[in-house]
Amino acid sequence: MALPSLHTRLPLEWSEDLPEPVPPTEKPRFGRYLEVLREHPDSRPLGPEEPDPVGLAALQHIPGSLRLRFLDKLYAAFRPTEPARLDRFIDAYLLLARQGFSILPIRSRSRRRLAQATTHALELMQILFRAHWHQNRIPPREWWARFLATFRGAGAAHLFAVRGPSLVGDTATTPLRPSARLLLQAATNPHAWESELHAHLEQFLQLLSEDVLLFPAASPSAYVESRRGRFVFDAAGDQPPVLPDGLDPRKPTAKAHAPDWWIIDASRALSRLTELRRNLDLGAAPARLHPLLAETPEAPRRILLQRLERILGRGNRRRRTPLPVPRPVHVAVGMEQAVRHCFAGRWSRSGDPATLKANVRLQSEVLAHPSATPEAGGWEAVEWDEAGIRLRGQGVGSGTLVGKPVLILDLEESPDTSTPRMQAGLVRWHQDLPASGGVQAGVELLPGHLHDGWCRISWSMGNALQEQPVLLLTQSQGPTSMLMPAGLFRSGAPFNIRIDNRDRLGEMIQLAEPGVHFEHVHVRLKDTP
Repeated sequence: MALPSLHTRLPLEWSEDLPEPVPPTEKPRFGRYLEVLREHPDSRPLGPEEPDPVGLAALQHIPGSLRLRFLDKLYAAFRPTEPARLDRFIDAYLLLARQGFSILPIRSRSRRRLAQATTHALELMQILFRAHWHQNRIPPREWWARFLATFRGAGAAHLFAVRGPSLVGDTATTPLRPSARLLLQAATNPHAWESELHAHLEQFLQLLSEDVLLFPAASPSAYVESRRGRFVFDAAGDQPPVLPDGLDPRKPTAKAHAPDWWIIDASRALSRLTELRRNLDLGAAPARLHPLLAETPEAPRRILLQRLERILGRGNRRRRTPLPVPRPVHVAVGMEQAVRHCFAGRWSRSGDPATLKANVRLQSEVLAHPSATPEAGGWEAVEWDEAGIRLRGQGVGSGTLVGKPVLILDLEESPDTSTPRMQAGLVRWHQDLPASGGVQAGVELLPGHLHDGWCRISWSMGNALQEQPVLLLTQSQGPTSMLMPAGLFRSGAPFNIRIDNRDRLGEMIQLAEPGVHFEHVHVRLKDTP
């Protein structure tokens, strides 16, 4: 049988062949699939004894359009969520697309069926990407190679504008839409979001992907000097998109190949975010701007708009130089732990970790603020500059640290008779490393002279009864700010902060950054001009 033309098949080029189909047993091959579908297993998961979807796609004596229809029904019946089962469905759709649907080199229904099979494979890849994201893991390079090969093949077959029914939605779509959503999600760093925001983030990315453009580029430096909101990726490679910096973003370990550079242009999505945030700040009703804004609670909506605008609008990628030797540091996670360790570090007068931990435990026993986890975790700093630090740890806990305030204590930097070097920061991203069993995290360091204290806020009904842990950051040339637990900011609200035995009065001015676990607030101290 002659191979179909590029009009009706997907030109996939993989380093490895597709997995062999698992043949059904006990029944005729196609009849077994029909029997499974007649059972309507709406609530029953797809077990290992069920017919393999790749086996259905490999039945070449059945017309390709019929195989595609029954493959859609098989997925709709079981809706698998396991990565291994999703991989088999992706392989099945790609096998259909690679085999093609017709040998006639004309535009016909076969073109729509080819676009439909390709779109369904890309939509399932997006679900699989989301599974990696929710597990806080980086998709392997093999996964990126398969996705980018499918994206490249859809472009070579001119399928980006061919519409067809969606596998996971109610409206028709093209292979370009799920590709744009997935690439946008990768560009916005999916490991930089708290789990409480995941559901709302997916809805916002679905909305913003409508304004994303994808187009080829001559080189990775073609748009370095252009507007914000652009990312670059190699469609012939196996790595996620990155910010352009004028250099080749491929890693030294990448395979040697002729690159196929593409640009993700999210500048229109960035302008839309800015407009929505500005209109909300001016008092516009969320329902009048977009229904999604009205459906999203106010606190997550504020965090999403500001953080998406910051991530999509950040400048060119910075290449930090790794430290010659990883430096051991202690990291106190959470507002209360950061305040306790800052106080203990100031009064320990020693770089001994045991003395520091003893002073932290002593606070938990004496003060009226009990703590369940008084000890800081041990990490290694692998990159460090004035703006941020990249940490790597082994067995430091399974929970994600994204969006949490931290205190970095560099005990080795300090002599035995001085206080340790301490800096406050915010965890911007956090990833698990399955290969080594460890984790890595990126921390943005906050500028200013650090003061730890306990704050009591004056509300309209009277003073708060409970003191809240806060970190005060003072600068000689910049604004004074305060890091505090989330949900406490009120514009113009006075407060009293207790630092050691001294009380300082102040007033909240502006919310610099909201978060799920913190609020970064600009303040004015009464004893400061």
